[in-house]
Amino acid sequence: MATSTSTTLTESVYAKMIETLIAEYQYDEATAIPYFRYSSLVNTPSATASFPRLTKDSVGSVATEATSLTATTFDSSTVDISVSRVGIARTIAETAIEDSIWGRALYTDMLVKDAAKLFGISMDTDATALFSSVTASVGTTTVALTIAVLVSAMATQRANKARGAQVIHLHDLQLKDLQAAQAAATATPWTAFFQPNADHTSFGGYFMGAPVMASSLNPTANTAADRVGAVWSQGQSSPGYAAFALVVKRMPSSLTQTDILQDASVWASFCRYGVGIPANNFATKIISKNA
Repeated sequence: MATSTSTTLTESVYAKMIETLIAEYQYDEATAIPYFRYSSLVNTPSATASFPRLTKDSVGSVATEATSLTATTFDSSTVDISVSRVGIARTIAETAIEDSIWGRALYTDMLVKDAAKLFGISMDTDATALFSSVTASVGTTTVALTIAVLVSAMATQRANKARGAQVIHLHDLQLKDLQAAQAAATATPWTAFFQPNADHTSFGGYFMGAPVMASSLNPTANTAADRVGAVWSQGQSSPGYAAFALVVKRMPSSLTQTDILQDASVWASFCRYGVGIPANNFATKIISKNA
């Protein structure tokens, strides 16, 4: 009986070994909103949260036995923050589900996690956009961020009576410039400002006791010549002094529906939230070159 020898196994292999670890796309972690003042409107019949604050007055007159005091109104002001609805929809073909080793359950799990990331990016994009509206400002346009600028930012917070623990939020480029300045500093010991942490690339250590966070979502200023960062009182530990607030009406929720004609499943996730500035004077804007 004749035999034949094959020099390749191609004819015998009909399947692929698929690595289940999927490489992530380039998304930004939510690094700003965790430090915002938080307010929930869940299960309340309103889409707007009010943030009142007392109006500072001074002693208005001198009183003697013959002179009475002049009445001073005990007044307050308020900032309202409204929520908006955002969502993301996906359509998954039944054929794709049937032919995939992931199956329906894993597809759904992937979509839920993906939506959580995208909602986080959306919230942080809106949150960091508020930095441009902050009145107090340090830094020089088209000039790299320096240690002295951050010292000035902390001093501005102190002068504006922004109490409590502070947080510094920078653009990725600003953090790069800061760490370069720290590495080049000779008068200041490295460990006085910087504590390395390679487990979290968005974390830049501590500066004068304040955590330094970074994101590529921070806005530009001066016709895109600069990047904008900010320092403010942390919203969770010092809510009364927090410049920024996050209001949530509906936490991320998902719905599915079968599309018979398209032989597919339609999946959608929604969230309702809003951000705003209840106390502009308790934050300081940080600008530096965008190049």
